[in-house]
Amino acid sequence: MSTWRDGWLLDDGEVKPALSLAMLLSRASMGVLLVRDGGNGAMRAAASEGPNRDEETLFGDRIASLAPIGLACAQHRRVSIRDARLETSDGADAVRDLSRLIGFRGMEIMPLERSGAAALGALTLLFRQPLRVTPRSQRLSSLANTVIALALDNARLRSEADRRRRIAEQRAFDRLQFLARNNHELRTPLQSITGYVELLRSDVEQPTERQRSMLDRIEHSEQVLLSIIDDVANLGKLEAGRMTYSLTGVRAADALARVMSIVAPLALGRQVHVRADMPSQDVEAHADGGKLVQILINLITNAVKFTPGGGQVIVRARRADSLVEFTVCDEGPGIPPDKLATIFDPYVQVDRRGKPPVAGFGLGLAVSREFADAMGGKLVVDSALGRGTTFTLSIRAHRPGRPARPWRATPMVG
Repeated sequence: MSTWRDGWLLDDGEVKPALSLAMLLSRASMGVLLVRDGGNGAMRAAASEGPNRDEETLFGDRIASLAPIGLACAQHRRVSIRDARLETSDGADAVRDLSRLIGFRGMEIMPLERSGAAALGALTLLFRQPLRVTPRSQRLSSLANTVIALALDNARLRSEADRRRRIAEQRAFDRLQFLARNNHELRTPLQSITGYVELLRSDVEQPTERQRSMLDRIEHSEQVLLSIIDDVANLGKLEAGRMTYSLTGVRAADALARVMSIVAPLALGRQVHVRADMPSQDVEAHADGGKLVQILINLITNAVKFTPGGGQVIVRARRADSLVEFTVCDEGPGIPPDKLATIFDPYVQVDRRGKPPVAGFGLGLAVSREFADAMGGKLVVDSALGRGTTFTLSIRAHRPGRPARPWRATPMVG
């Protein structure tokens, strides 16, 4: 790849064979692919076949004075010169001089068209002998022109996609940097709040019911804010492709025990019973332990939030052939069928039959599915209105002897 045009990277391996085919079909002695500069509109040679280096330089220096090239592109039509040395039209002197310098007689210029836009450039074919224009030669040269135009348009599309990718990656990185700074600034005062709450609990020997309630609310609000901060930070890392994973054997029972200790205060405060059916100690998932725990926390806290007081959330883990399946079932109002496809999108909070939105930005499920996919697993949902919702996380079972594998996921596709 060597030739740039408006930021496009023209692939010589793609353009050169197309130019050679164009010359073969039209029986031309030389061929020059001209492209238009997007800044000033000037034409310049992007690739050539046939002329030597000196001849190519001579042609390139005279492009601006070759009136037939400008005419072909301006009028979007083929321009043919049967014999450059006998040409008498406007600008013929420049064509005649060039024909003597590099040794051609016939010339054919075809604009490289694309639908609904200005010509990308022009294909210029040069012939040692006077040009004989026949219906067959016109068909073959048109085919040659189409081949070149497709190759050039492929280069344009490829480079445009690369440009958009680079812009998206830079934006994601900038957003990640912004989120990292905010993460630090937000956590600092929250840590102070945590410290003062602990001091108040230890200083008051017998807090009143009202005082305990106030402290519990402060702690709950702190956990909500920390959860939001974590979700936003994780989404930023996923979008920027900066999330790293280390897959190893994780005991399902150990992961569930850790999660249950974290969600217990929330469940107690909402008067929801969370029952975990613990698997045997030999059930191991091949996963990143921290990411697996985060997924389960997101699923179970959501289940608790949507289950009415006095209801129950059931959590199970089991070996299913080559997989370890975690299921979280709630007794909430269910999710409307037309909303199931959107619940894993970032910033989406589904209205469950008039129930007010829960705290957060709607990032937990989006982050959870990305974590699951990156670990080679799958996160799916099944719900029925009035009968609750079940999330199922399937992760590959760990094989003994499989080493830990640290790696970084590709940027999240939004």
